[in-house]
Amino acid sequence: MMSQAKQETEAQPDRPAVSKRRPSAVKMMVGDQEIFLKRARAQDRASGSVLSLFTPFGRSKGKAVFRGKQARLRVTEFPIAFEASLPADVHPDEYIVLLKLKTKKNRREIETSSAGFSLDFSEGLVNAKDGFRDKDLIQLQFEEAQPIDEEGNITYKVTIPSMIEMGEYAIFHQEHYYDFSFDNRIPTAQNTAQK
Repeated sequence: MMSQAKQETEAQPDRPAVSKRRPSAVKMMVGDQEIFLKRARAQDRASGSVLSLFTPFGRSKGKAVFRGKQARLRVTEFPIAFEASLPADVHPDEYIVLLKLKTKKNRREIETSSAGFSLDFSEGLVNAKDGFRDKDLIQLQFEEAQPIDEEGNITYKVTIPSMIEMGEYAIFHQEHYYDFSFDNRIPTAQNTAQK
């Protein structure tokens, strides 16, 4: 019986090696500072009613909602750049986007989907869209900062080509949000970016 147990143990496949590489992260560069951004926790919420789906002007919206009127990280200088890694077989502009968040009384939010009654019956009764609205996206430029590593990832330097307005933002990278506030009215002597 002991030898049978030993044989079963030996027959078990080897465990896969654990990667010693640090978890995927987004790094922000502001002036001479480098800050590894922390993930923001977003809650999924829906607005609208079931009735609104079947009226010509009503729509139901899905949103990602962030607690608090302002992000913990406050940035006061521009230009702002980011560095992030992605698998080599994807287009970076489809997997890394910069979003302008809408500020409410005690939260920030971004629309992630919408659905409503369709006037074009050839497409069906309900017209649904998944993803961020174009007007909430900030244009970015991408360049390879490091070539493909042994895990098949490319590190990109991501820059914002034109000045952004003051407000709340989030980088969306591989299904995670990394939020920050931008306000260039604050004097630079008062900490360019607070960790």
